[in-house]
Amino acid sequence: SFHDVVKIGRTHLMDATPLTLGQEFGGYVAQLEFGLKALRNTLPHLEQLALGGTAVGTGINTPRGTTSGSRRTSPRPPAIRS
Repeated sequence: SFHDVVKIGRTHLMDATPLTLGQEFGGYVAQLEFGLKALRNTLPHLEQLALGGTAVGTGINTPRGTTSGSRRTSPRPPAIRS
């Protein structure tokens, strides 16, 4: 709804450049979308939990059910809404 409102934008070299308020807000929206996409792509990696006592991740001498029990007690990550 701001596509008709023209304002002055500044480049990195501080040159004055006309742009619409809609273009400016479009840039903000794009940055938020990129950030949310990056967070969503990162969440699966954050869910991997390194547990001590698993013999460098091999599971040697780890009691049965250790990993499944820890998943039940681990807090769930917060939901990211778009």
